[in-house]
Amino acid sequence: MREETRDEFAKKVRFKRLPGRPKSKINNSYGQYAYYLNWRRVRPEGERFNIKWDNFSKILHSMNQLMIEEMFNSGSVELPYSLGSLVICSWKREVCIKDGRLKIPYIVDWEKTLTLWYEDEEAHQNKTKVYFENKNNYIVRWETIPGKYKNQYFYNFKILRRIKQEVAKRATNNTLDNFFIKY
Repeated sequence: MREETRDEFAKKVRFKRLPGRPKSKINNSYGQYAYYLNWRRVRPEGERFNIKWDNFSKILHSMNQLMIEEMFNSGSVELPYSLGSLVICSWKREVCIKDGRLKIPYIVDWEKTLTLWYEDEEAHQNKTKVYFENKNNYIVRWETIPGKYKNQYFYNFKILRRIKQEVAKRATNNTLDNFFIKY
């Protein structure tokens, strides 16, 4: 039996870094505060457009929440200025053999895997993994249409983590409807 607790074991396994792998760093990424500073620079004149940071953040949060609810109610959200739409897509996951190797497309359940590795030394040595049981995969995708803006192929969209968590929660509770695009 192990001398360390499960939490100590999990921390040791999770934070083991591979040699030569650098820490990731994101440059040129804009967040809410950067947009707030831009708003303060380009806002119209007048007292009613003088918005403080906390109010600006609440407005962005409420708009994001409205977009999330609209996306779950209708399946997609149209973005303004011909930027396309956000669509919830789904597809089936299937185990297959590619190039003579077994490919398992399921997501690893790391909590159960770490518990198994803590309790069974042989499973830890063989790197046996425990996977989530859901067969469908859901993703929020940015469907672009030919827009009226320059360099549209260089635009990138990263969904909020909160939206990903909401999609995952609704997928596990089977509350997502079947009217989403399947690809």
